Amino acid sequence: MNYMVNLFEKYGHFCADGSKANAFLKESIIPWMNDNPGGILLLNFANVQRMNSSFANALIGNSCYLFGFERIRVTDIKPDLKVIVVSALSYGLSLKEAEKQSKA
Repeated sequence: MNYMVNLFEKYGHFCADGSKANAFLKESIIPWMNDNPGGILLLNFANVQRMNSSFANALIGNSCYLFGFERIRVTDIKPDLKVIVVSALSYGLSLKEAEKQSKA
């Protein structure tokens, strides 16, 4: 089962507000992912022209930290936005690693 988010419909051409992304994560994505343990978060970037790191880290990085990168998929993304997505995934994985080290 997939939870598909059309980012253009939700945020327009420019995904830039990290606080809105974080609120959406808390209000919609986290409850759905928790209710669907095998579910995949599918982020559709069709028509999104730009995105900043604040937005990407809030939505993608925190999703990666909470649920693992294997539960996140990205579709219809422009090549120049892929760099920001990879950076956000790396950020999420680094949070997970830091958490593991603090517990050791």
